[in-house]
Amino acid sequence: MSALYEYKQFLIKKFATLSDREKELANLILGNFTNVSAKSKHSGSRSKYFYELINNNFNTLNSNLDIVHKENKDALSYLKLQD
Repeated sequence: MSALYEYKQFLIKKFATLSDREKELANLILGNFTNVSAKSKHSGSRSKYFYELINNNFNTLNSNLDIVHKENKDALSYLKLQD
C-alpha cells in the first residue's frame, strides 16, 4: 500500500472525530502530500515544511475533505480509483 492510500484511509476512518481545524490541516497535507512525504524528519525538515505550509496558506485553509463525502465503504472504493 502506498503512503498516500494509507493516509486517505486514516482520514476516512477518523473523519467523524476530527475538528474543523484538524480537517483543514489534513486537507493541506493531502493537497501537498508528494512534497510532505519527500521531506525527511532529519533536522526537522518536515516540521519546517509544515510550518511554511501553514503560514503560507493560513487564510485559505479549507475543512472540506472531498474524499470523505461518501460512506466509508464507498469511499474506499473511490480511493482505489484515485491512486
